[in-house]
Amino acid sequence: MRVFLGLPLPGALEEPLLRLQALVPPPVRLVDPDDLHLTLVFLGECDNRALADIDAGLCALRLDAPLLRPVGLGVMGAGAVHVAMAPEAGLIHLQAKVAQAVRGAGIALPRARFQPHVTLGRINAEVGPRLGAFIAAGPPEALPAARATDLCLWRSHPGRSAPKYEELARYPLRG
Repeated sequence: MRVFLGLPLPGALEEPLLRLQALVPPPVRLVDPDDLHLTLVFLGECDNRALADIDAGLCALRLDAPLLRPVGLGVMGAGAVHVAMAPEAGLIHLQAKVAQAVRGAGIALPRARFQPHVTLGRINAEVGPRLGAFIAAGPPEALPAARATDLCLWRSHPGRSAPKYEELARYPLRG
């Protein structure tokens, strides 16, 4: 099964991001509001044994709640329209600890640089003038910073237009 570890949106950040997402111009395919999150580690295909080892590794850790502080809009990779998050020390530390637990379970991860963000939608075409202007203008309202409260393990179910996510496990964060 295809899985990843990430942070669900804290309540104080969820509503402002949903209002912002509603303003994203077409032809962006919006992420389902229930599926907005910040990915820490994408594991890809994993079997139940690897998931059990990852679960044991994560349960043994004492993980602190990082601050999620939005810093702007952008387009990443193959067309992910996103809200970038500041690379706060606590968030970077959490991501490193989670990746270490995954590697400890025998899962090989690429050594890509972590770029914290929340994907609002996806686009298969070039960024048009409306979307470019939207991104350049930035959020119309100040987006609050908020502490994450939980780390989640999600399963990704491929779909025609977008994947759907199923929560498999939740790990409370301290603080």
